[in-house]
Amino acid sequence: MNLLNKYRKGNQNKMLGWMKLMCFLFVVQALTFSFNTWVQFQYFKRDFNVKIELKAHKTNLNTAGKCELMDLSGIGESTANKIIEGRRDKPYETVGEIYERGYIGSKVFNNIKNNLEI
Repeated sequence: MNLLNKYRKGNQNKMLGWMKLMCFLFVVQALTFSFNTWVQFQYFKRDFNVKIELKAHKTNLNTAGKCELMDLSGIGESTANKIIEGRRDKPYETVGEIYERGYIGSKVFNNIKNNLEI
């Protein structure tokens, strides 16, 4: 009976050691996963903030070049050229003048009017 109890006690200690090791490895893995997730979120948040700042930039109708005008949604090369030619005769006084002069349609104007300035 003594030998049996001693054998059980030895196996229990071994099992307890393995359980401690497994718990330790689980905690390390959980912390590593949490840290990696936090780091990825910080990079995502930084990239998201940069994109918001880039979106906030407004295009000036009286000073923008052809490439800058073409970056606006719905403005192609020919429309950009028309806008540039139109400001040579008389600079724009309001954002709505590009629509009033017939360079763009109402749908395109409604999409880009918040990105324009004088």
